[in-house]
Amino acid sequence: MGNGSSGLNFDLGAEVACDNRIWDLNEGSRRKLNANGDEVFDHVLVFRSKKSSSSLDAAKHGAQKLRVMKHPNILAFVDSGEVDGSIIVATEPAVPLSVWVKEVSQNGKSSDDKIQEIVWGFRCIVDALQFVHRQCKLLHGNINADAIYITKAGDWKLGALELASDVNTDEVFFAQNMHLSGDQFSSPERKNGQWRSLFTSTLFGPIDIYSLGALFTDLINQMRLDPPGQLGQYLKKMVTGEPKKRPTTAQLLRCPVFASDTFKAMAAIQELGIKTSDECMSILVNLKDGKMDLTPSICTFKILPVLMRLLAQFSADFNNRNLRDSARQNIGVCVETLSSFAEKDKIGEHEFGSTASPALTELWCISDRTIRTCLLKSLKSTAPLYSPDVICKKVFDQVLVGFSDTNPLMREETLKSLVHITDKLDENLMNEKLPRCITTLQGDGEPSIRTNAVIFLGRLLP
Repeated sequence: MGNGSSGLNFDLGAEVACDNRIWDLNEGSRRKLNANGDEVFDHVLVFRSKKSSSSLDAAKHGAQKLRVMKHPNILAFVDSGEVDGSIIVATEPAVPLSVWVKEVSQNGKSSDDKIQEIVWGFRCIVDALQFVHRQCKLLHGNINADAIYITKAGDWKLGALELASDVNTDEVFFAQNMHLSGDQFSSPERKNGQWRSLFTSTLFGPIDIYSLGALFTDLINQMRLDPPGQLGQYLKKMVTGEPKKRPTTAQLLRCPVFASDTFKAMAAIQELGIKTSDECMSILVNLKDGKMDLTPSICTFKILPVLMRLLAQFSADFNNRNLRDSARQNIGVCVETLSSFAEKDKIGEHEFGSTASPALTELWCISDRTIRTCLLKSLKSTAPLYSPDVICKKVFDQVLVGFSDTNPLMREETLKSLVHITDKLDENLMNEKLPRCITTLQGDGEPSIRTNAVIFLGRLLP
C-alpha cells in the first residue's frame, strides 16, 4: 500500500499488531537511489496516528521530538508528513516490545539468553533516558510497553516521545495529555494527582524512573525470569513510593551487573561501526580470547558486518608488501572469530550465505599458507553454513590446491579438513574427482598422509 499523496518516499507494508493508544504501526519500505542511480528499498517502521482529535496534538509533538532528538538508543527518525489528517512517521526498522516478547517466547531461546537481552535492553533504555533527562532537560512522561522497540541487532530503543515535556513550559500540555500514557506503569504521584510538585527543573526524573522500574519488573515476571546480581535490588528501589529515594539514571548505569566482561564487551560492540580498524581489532581480540557468550543477534547483525568490512580491507592490504604481516595476522583473527561464532550457532545459515560466504571465498584465492591454514581449520565449524553450490563451485577446487603444496603439513591439513565438506559435494565431485585426488595421495612421500588417505577413502565408501 503506497502513500504517494503524502509526497513521502516510503510505502506501507504489513500491519504490526500492538496495542498503542496513539499510533497504528506498519512495516514499510523507503525508496531511495543507490550510487548507480537505481531505485532500492530500505526497511522502515511506519507510525500512523489514530483518527482521534484527542491524540493528534500529542502525535505531532512526538514526531517533532523524534526528529530532533538523536541518540544511539532513541528510535532513529527517517521521515514524516501528514496524510488525510493523520500524522505519518517513519523510523528505523524495529519491533515493539510486545511483539518481541511473543517472538522470544516462541523461538526457544534459553533463559540465560533472554535475561541477557533484557538486561542489555534495560541498560540501553536507561542510557537513552539519561540523555532525555540531562541533555534535553525533558520529562519523557510516557514510559510503557509502547515506548520500547528492539532492532534485529538486539539494540533496545526508546520511542513514544508524544508526552516529552519541558518542565518549565509544558505543564499544561502534559496535564492535558498524560492520560494517553495509561495507568499501568504510572507512578503513585501521577495516579493521585500530586505530580505537579515534581514537575520542576530538578525533581522530574523520579516520575520516569518509577515507570521504567515497573515496566521491567513486569517484563521479567511475565517471562518468568530472575534478574541477575543486584539488578533486582535496583528495580525495587525504582518503584518505591518515595520519589526522592528512587535512583537516578546515573546511579542505575553504575549497577554492578553492567560491569561484567560480557556487558562491557556489548557496550564496546555497540560502537564498532564508528571505530577505526585498529580499535575494532582490539575489541575482536578481546572477544576471541574472552569467554563472553554473546547473543546470536549481536553476533549476526553487529559483529558480522564489521568482520566483513575488516576482511575486505585486510585482503587489500595483503597486496602491499609492507602491510602483509599485519594483514595476515588480522585476517586470522577475523576468520577465527567468525569460526567461533559458527561453532556456537551464533550465525544463521541465511546471514552467513549472504554476508560471510562471498568474503571467505575471496580469501581462498590468496596464495598464503598462514591464511589457507586458518581457512582450512575454520571448515569444521563453517562448512555446515556454506550452501552446496558454493562448496562445489568455489570452495572445493581451492581446497584441493593444498595437495600440491610442497609443505607436507599443508597437505595433511588439507586432507583432514576436506572431510568436513564431503556431504555438500555433488555426485560428480564425490564419485569422480575426489576419489582421484585422494588416490593420488597414496603415493605421497609422507607415511602419515598415505595412511590418512586410505582412511579417508574408507569413509567415502557407500
